[in-house]
Amino acid sequence: MRLGLPWNMTQLETLPFKRGEPTATAGLRASLKAPDLQKRRRDLLDRFAREGDPDIQLEAAFLEYMVHDFDAGLAAAQAAYRGLRQQGRKRRAALAAAAVGRIYFEGLNNQVAARGWFSRGRTLLADEGECVERGWVELGLVGCSVTDVGALATKAAEAVKLARKFDDLDLECKALADQGLALVTLGCGAEGMELIDEAMAIVNSGEVHSFAAGQVACCTLTACERIGDLARADAWLRVLDEVGISPSDQQTPILFTHCQATYGSLLCQVGRWDDAETALTLSLTAGRNGFFLHRVMSRSSLADLRLRQGRLREAEQLLAACGDRWEAIPTRAKLHYVGKAGAAADRPRPCTSGAVVGIACERRDRAR
Repeated sequence: MRLGLPWNMTQLETLPFKRGEPTATAGLRASLKAPDLQKRRRDLLDRFAREGDPDIQLEAAFLEYMVHDFDAGLAAAQAAYRGLRQQGRKRRAALAAAAVGRIYFEGLNNQVAARGWFSRGRTLLADEGECVERGWVELGLVGCSVTDVGALATKAAEAVKLARKFDDLDLECKALADQGLALVTLGCGAEGMELIDEAMAIVNSGEVHSFAAGQVACCTLTACERIGDLARADAWLRVLDEVGISPSDQQTPILFTHCQATYGSLLCQVGRWDDAETALTLSLTAGRNGFFLHRVMSRSSLADLRLRQGRLREAEQLLAACGDRWEAIPTRAKLHYVGKAGAAADRPRPCTSGAVVGIACERRDRAR
């Protein structure tokens, strides 16, 4: 997949990326296996120096985000926003505002600033009518990061309609995955997983940008984890393996980190603790300097495993680094319940999630 050469100027103005055709070897690798992002970044800097187009800065901001250089990405996105707004290109400026919001949220863990920038993006589109940019701004975060799943389901459904009206396969793919994840979380498992599978089928076609494809993969594994569907997770991970996307592949750190964290959590749920520990440790190492979502997920999932193993002090230490992110709340609640019911165990005591509650109740009864 070549990041950069637009098919035509209409797509340049309606898509958040300047996309090129998939390579001759198409398939999932074309979507997820990123090109030489470092070289592409240098090329963009050279182009901007020659042309001065803020749209080039916006693309550079996304690349900086994907390689986890959040400070550089933030500077580029804010500069792009100012330049696009000054040129009167409100739709592109709205995308730049959403990019700033995303970097603040996922890269710098400043949710207050992030919400302000997403609001700014919506304001810029207020008088623009129906447009594909509205879908991208409303779905500015990966679905896994959104706490209000009811709103996510509604916004994603609207984004699917916009994507199909304006023939934006990247947005359609992402919106289907976001909507599917929201429905799964709301208890509509079959309906949600049907949308998830459709989104992954689009990714498998090799027709979508790596940025969208990575988010779809994140939502897919998260949906499988939330519904406890290990078989479906294994099936889609086999697809990744078949096209050569492997854990040792340095081109896919975003996908790898999230997949390992979510898959490790699933393995933990079904009692495969050794395999879970391997996956979660790899995820924690790979995502140490990456997206805050991935760091929190890795730590909270590993903390959950430690809790099940009776290693409460280690669980507490892992959770201490998660801040107040909602992704860590379920494990933090388990730890709090056990700690409140009785002192931390002096010796390791393996336990399942159900047993955690049982032990706590046993301690409470003894204390009466």
